[in-house]
Amino acid sequence: MMQTGALVVGNAQLFAALGAQATRAAPLTPERLHPFLRAALRPMLLIMSLLAAYPLMLLAQPGWQADTLLGPAATLALAAVWFPLRGPAAGMRRARDAALARVEAQLADAWDGMAQERGAERLEALLALRVRLQRAPILPLAVPGLVRVVLYLALPMATWTGKGFGEAVLNRLFGG
Repeated sequence: MMQTGALVVGNAQLFAALGAQATRAAPLTPERLHPFLRAALRPMLLIMSLLAAYPLMLLAQPGWQADTLLGPAATLALAAVWFPLRGPAAGMRRARDAALARVEAQLADAWDGMAQERGAERLEALLALRVRLQRAPILPLAVPGLVRVVLYLALPMATWTGKGFGEAVLNRLFGG
């Protein structure tokens, strides 16, 4: 597990670097990055599912031991799932900030030219675009996909870990 984990974390760092340097983020179309993110997240989700199975091994242990905490502590490594997202998220943030800066510059020009014909329409369109850019996501994950990942992985982990801890505590209390 440790050897595989080290390789997967290295892979995640590679995808983070690729995401930061080799992807072109567009602030209003984050779905263009979804194929890249699927390839980046699959290995990390595999490690998450393997770590989720660790509490099952707690059931075979008699009582509470120091290594009982190894599995739950290892599940903290689940934060590594977000490693591959760092690069694309930074790229999306930079793209959004650059687009906002361009819109702000055009807003200043449109404000000066509002007395011209169609100046008010252009100003209104730029204001609407600015609001839309400000609300654009900077994390390249869709919320339904994120909710699905949390449900599929967090619920089994929570129940298995809870059962393992509960059984260990009861065995310790009742000397079983």
